[in-house]
Amino acid sequence: MIDPNDRCLIVEDNFVILMDLEDMVKSMGFKFADQAASVAQAMELLDKTQYRVAFLDIKLGSESSVTIAEKLKERKIPFAITTAYCVDNERPGALLGVPVISKPYSVDAVNRTLRSLLKPMKPVSQAAEVPASPHGAVI
Repeated sequence: MIDPNDRCLIVEDNFVILMDLEDMVKSMGFKFADQAASVAQAMELLDKTQYRVAFLDIKLGSESSVTIAEKLKERKIPFAITTAYCVDNERPGALLGVPVISKPYSVDAVNRTLRSLLKPMKPVSQAAEVPASPHGAVI
């Protein structure tokens, strides 16, 4: 499931939470877990490194990590949001459909989310066809 060379990106501005999440991710098989505490650090890492998955704190001090989320989506890197705040009602487009782990989070929550992020996606050509109704509308 996890290749020894796979890398995980953790974007978190709280050092204790960052180290805790890094320990969890490494215990689940990642040898490399890079850390960023700001948007600039995360963008620099994304410019020079390929990641298998990422965990993204949505609020980094006074910064929002939405631009990081946009770059992760653009590069097709699966990621989860880690936050102490409720984001369901106010998610920008880059965060729609992204799994959320609420802080404080447990090893089980991180493990479930990581397994979900690592599931291979079916290519479009393998997706099941949606039957049409007799009137031509998709049902």
